[in-house]
Amino acid sequence: RASMADSSKRDRDDYHRGRRSRDRSESDDSDRSRRRKRDRKRRKKNDRSRRRRKRSRRRYSSESESSVERKRRPAKKSANWDKAPDVNNPLAAAGIGLGVNPIMLGQASQHAQRQARRVYLGNITNVIQEAELVSFLNNKIRAVPNRAGLPNVDPVVSITINREKAYAFVEFHTDQDADIAVCMDGILYKGCLPLKIRRPKDYVPLNDGKNRQYHVPGIVSTQVEDGPNKIFIGNLPPGLNDLEVKEFLSAYGELKAFHMVKDIGTGMTKGYAFFTYVNPDVTDEACKGLNGIELGGKKLVCQRANIGAKPNAAAVTELLGGVMGGGMMGLGGLGMIQGMASINAAALALQTTGLNAVGATKILVLQNMVSIDELKDDNEYKEILEEVRDELQNHGRVEKVVIPRPAEGKVKGLGKIFIKFASVDDAQRAERNVSGRKFGERTVLTRYLKENDFAKGEFDE
Repeated sequence: RASMADSSKRDRDDYHRGRRSRDRSESDDSDRSRRRKRDRKRRKKNDRSRRRRKRSRRRYSSESESSVERKRRPAKKSANWDKAPDVNNPLAAAGIGLGVNPIMLGQASQHAQRQARRVYLGNITNVIQEAELVSFLNNKIRAVPNRAGLPNVDPVVSITINREKAYAFVEFHTDQDADIAVCMDGILYKGCLPLKIRRPKDYVPLNDGKNRQYHVPGIVSTQVEDGPNKIFIGNLPPGLNDLEVKEFLSAYGELKAFHMVKDIGTGMTKGYAFFTYVNPDVTDEACKGLNGIELGGKKLVCQRANIGAKPNAAAVTELLGGVMGGGMMGLGGLGMIQGMASINAAALALQTTGLNAVGATKILVLQNMVSIDELKDDNEYKEILEEVRDELQNHGRVEKVVIPRPAEGKVKGLGKIFIKFASVDDAQRAERNVSGRKFGERTVLTRYLKENDFAKGEFDE
């Protein structure tokens, strides 16, 4: 009987051990099943995310051709082109970072408006007293005939003088008063001390269409306004200074503004200047009387500076001849550099005086960029062609680039580069971004060519 009890006990123990083992096995199977389900859900989620990303890539990669064209590929680094100026974002160029936050946008706008009312004054010596300077500026600004400010309100709001560095910042009641003050640049304080009046470095001109050029009686401004009455005079002898040039220009009337163009590094005159008269009716008379007269062994070139006034061939030849003769004399390295700088200056002057006589078309002509020897070399020709195409494609859709090469007989358009754009807007955008830049140390000149002449191969006008 005892043995039977022991056997029964062993059977019960075996039964319970087996049951516990089965329970553990079932629990393990349940855990594995849950893990498998969890893994399947994770994989499905990842698959959905991958499919979503693929659809997004396909959608954005199938953009329209016009959208792709708008995304200009970055220009390759050129060995000839200089750095292009940023003309699309004047606020960014002035150092004002604008974000999408409207508060930041409002602050930037307020800063720009305040800077439009401020000017910089240089040459502030210790003998100048703050109260006397403020009174002097108030009286001069009030004397301007077409000023629209209130007569009982002082133009000057505040002034801050830095005695150590001899300059001051003046804030005016309106931006018009600040514009008038800038036109007073060079005014003599107490008849003997010329004041240097400039805009602050972070000033951004307000695009509001207002006239910002004023005539202060007795003051010849250094800021010459662009317009139909702006006059260009070139081929000036190098020995003449500003006062001497203004003196013989004043024979035809009172000068409103005058600016002699000078080299920034050396301070030497480049041989040409721009000016306007108080009475615009004397403009034609002055151009007729001054053009062609001999001064210091040179014949002067004088005419309106507005674009579209095509200069005569004799005047252009005389101007370039004077520059070549005055700047290239001497075979030393410095003389050659000065000569090239003078040629570039003359090129810009001719550009301003209106070689661009044809209205805007799809055909843009680039001049003063290549030499005959460069066009003869196959490798240099290919490099120039590639660099011109790459640069111009950054500003518009280029359809064709033509660079005539030397050959036997007369070659039309030799030394010029002709670019055909898809639209007139593209050509104008490229002209604004390229004109006046440097290509291989040469100043680029631009003009337009009629589309019919380009189609016929009539590259010479």
